[in-house]
Amino acid sequence: MITANDPAEQELQHTVHTAATASPDWLLVRDRHIGHLMACRACYAPTGRYCVVGAELYQQYRDTEMEAIV
Repeated sequence: MITANDPAEQELQHTVHTAATASPDWLLVRDRHIGHLMACRACYAPTGRYCVVGAELYQQYRDTEMEAIV
């Protein structure tokens, strides 16, 4: 039986990362990337096809930490 203070129970806990808990920097980069994708006819994210600007925005999106650095 697992109790509330059992170490095995604590190991099962994990953090869920969502836009609601994301850092302001990540939200800004995500919004810029998505905004570009919606407007650019050359970019098609499902296949990984990006124009030069889209590729730069995608790289920024990938490189930006979702969690705020404390």
